Amino acid sequence: MFWKKSKLPKPTQFVKDEGGLREDFPYPERYCSIYISEKHKEIVFVPMGRIDPWKSRELDSVIVKEWPLNIGELQDCIQTTLDKWKDQVDDIEPGNKLWYSLNNSKAKTQHSFRVDYVHLTLTTDMDRKYGQGEVERITVKASPFDWSEVRYKLVGTNHLMETQIAQLVIDISKACEKIRTN
Repeated sequence: MFWKKSKLPKPTQFVKDEGGLREDFPYPERYCSIYISEKHKEIVFVPMGRIDPWKSRELDSVIVKEWPLNIGELQDCIQTTLDKWKDQVDDIEPGNKLWYSLNNSKAKTQHSFRVDYVHLTLTTDMDRKYGQGEVERITVKASPFDWSEVRYKLVGTNHLMETQIAQLVIDISKACEKIRTN
C-alpha cells in the first residue's frame, strides 16, 4: 500500500498481555544476535535489551569463542545469551565505543565487520500459539551478504531444547557461507 507521508498510519504499540494480545504465549519475547566469521574463525554472542517496543540495543556482556564450536557448547552459549535479555534498558547515544559486538570481534573496521561476519538474529517465536507444555521456539534469521544491505534472509524456527537451535544456527551459517562463495 502507498500512503502520502502525512497520512501514514501510526504503528500500534505492543503491550504485554493487554487485550489478550499475548495471553497464549507462555514465554517472554527475547532477542539476541550472533556474528560468525569463517575468515576470523570466531563467533560473537551478543545479548540485547529493549529500549522501547520498536528499538533495542546491544548489551556489554558479549561472549566470544573460536569458530567452529562444538554443538553442545554452541547451544549453551545461545541459551546463556538469550537469558541475558533485558526487557527495559536505557536509550543511549549510539557510537563505536558502545558497539560491543564490533569492539569484541577481530574485525579492524566497521566495513570488515559487516562483510566478514554473518549476522544471525535469534528471537522467541511469537507468530504461532504454543501447545500445552510446548518448549520455547526460537526463530533464527540471517542475511548471506553484508547485513547493512539486506536483499533477502534465510529463516528457520525450532525448539530451544537439546541442540536443535545450535544445529539450526550451524545450518543457516553454512548456507550463508555457501551463497557468499558462489
